[in-house]
Amino acid sequence: MKYTRPSQKGQTLIEVLVGLAAAVAVLSAITTTTLSSLHNSQFGRNQNLADTYAQQGMEIIKNLHDTDYGTFSNLSGTYCFAQTCHTIDTNPANVGEACAKISGTRCPGIFNAGEFIRTVTFHAGDAEAAKCNATGSTVNTKVDVSLSWNDEKCIDPSNLYCHSVIHSSCFNDASIVPTP
Repeated sequence: MKYTRPSQKGQTLIEVLVGLAAAVAVLSAITTTTLSSLHNSQFGRNQNLADTYAQQGMEIIKNLHDTDYGTFSNLSGTYCFAQTCHTIDTNPANVGEACAKISGTRCPGIFNAGEFIRTVTFHAGDAEAAKCNATGSTVNTKVDVSLSWNDEKCIDPSNLYCHSVIHSSCFNDASIVPTP
C-alpha cells in the first residue's frame, strides 16, 4: 500500500498581511481613543481648576468690598491677580506687578507655575456696570475675574492662553456701612 500524504494548506502571504493590517487598524483606533480621552480629561481638569481659582479670586474681591469699600469703590480697569495676591495693589508705582494694574496687554502675574493667568476687571460707570442696575442702587460695579490657561491646543502666538473661565458679579453700595 502506498502512503499518500494529506494535502496541507498553509496561510498565504496575502492572508498574513491582511490579518496584520486589521490588527494595526484595531490598535490604532484604541490608541487614538485613549489619547483623545486623556486630552479631554486634562482639559476638564484644567477647566475645574480655573473655575476654582476664579471663585477664590471673586471671594478676595468680595472681602475687599466688605472690609475696605473706599479702596474698592476707586478701582477701575484690569489688574493682574497672581496666586500670591490676597488684595489688589493700588499703588500707581507698581503698575505691571503681580497684584497691580496691567501695563499694556500682558499680565506678568503667573498662576500655578505658568499654566494659568488670573486677572480681575472692574467696570464702574460704563456699559458693563449698567448691566447691574437691576439691584436698584445708584453706585454699581461689575467685576469680572478671568482665569486663562494654556495647553498644546493654543497655537496662536498672540493668544497662548486661549482657554478661559470668567466669573462675573455685581457689587453696589446698598449694604455698605461707613467705617470711621
